Amino acid sequence: MNAREFLLLRTLNSALELTPIADELSAEQVNGLAQKLGFESQETLRLVEELRRQDLVELHWGGKVSITGKGKSALNPAESTPQVYLGKGATYVGPGAQVGAGAAVGQNAMGAGAVRIQDLQLERRVVLADLIAAHQHLVNAHTTLPPEAREASQKLAEETDAMQQELRNPTSDKKTVEKRLDRAKVILDKLAGITTATTALRPALQLLSRSFDWLKAHLGSIGSWPSITL
Repeated sequence: MNAREFLLLRTLNSALELTPIADELSAEQVNGLAQKLGFESQETLRLVEELRRQDLVELHWGGKVSITGKGKSALNPAESTPQVYLGKGATYVGPGAQVGAGAAVGQNAMGAGAVRIQDLQLERRVVLADLIAAHQHLVNAHTTLPPEAREASQKLAEETDAMQQELRNPTSDKKTVEKRLDRAKVILDKLAGITTATTALRPALQLLSRSFDWLKAHLGSIGSWPSITL
């Protein structure tokens, strides 16, 4: 699965997680999400077909799409069997072995002085997918919200859409993204304080809260703003 296939699959899966009563997305929803990702209609068809060929999605009557169990597992590689790559002179301690005092044990564990090299492009694709799925959910839910929540919901949708564009914009700068993030967090907190809005938008607000937290931490760890590579 290449980067563009992963990004589409993640976006579709996030959209489905925001609507737990449904396990399929319509062709219109799939096309709308893909369009937000910048995919032309022909490429979307090709990507969906390739995901189907890999048994990551399933196509249904009327062009509806669902995510298979294999597809969900592919989006959570940490849950699959770990692959171990050893350099020259390395020592590998396999499962079930006894470990000496002071060692770091467990998934993602790190010993003293170790440096973790993360796939930041992958993590940013995940955030991009989640922002786009949340934006669609906010737009679709707008008319069902009480009047006191509609304006805030619309503003949050606008800020969310703007941030996903910043993620892909090579001319964006860190300060611009930080300002948008601050505005979005204020709006999200306001919506979270409206009981009826929280009930209707809880999954989207939780998803956005996680995305905003990751972006805040990421912005604090970088000196400049590199655009995402699709």
